[in-house]
Amino acid sequence: MALASDHLTKDTEDYVDDVEEDFVDQIDLDASGKDEIITISYYYESWDYAIYRSRHGKWEKVYIGRGGGC
Repeated sequence: MALASDHLTKDTEDYVDDVEEDFVDQIDLDASGKDEIITISYYYESWDYAIYRSRHGKWEKVYIGRGGGC
């Protein structure tokens, strides 16, 4: 299974609006029989987690947060 995300970067000089999203783990958090996908995103001087759940054949972001920063 593949998960791809794209993020638009407008600052082509310093890339302070750049985002890198990486796979962390997959686990069935809601006991539905299907795993949810957990990712971590890195931003300029901060980071956060996201949880994706498959609904009707499409992946939806159902949680984002609990990150940190400078």
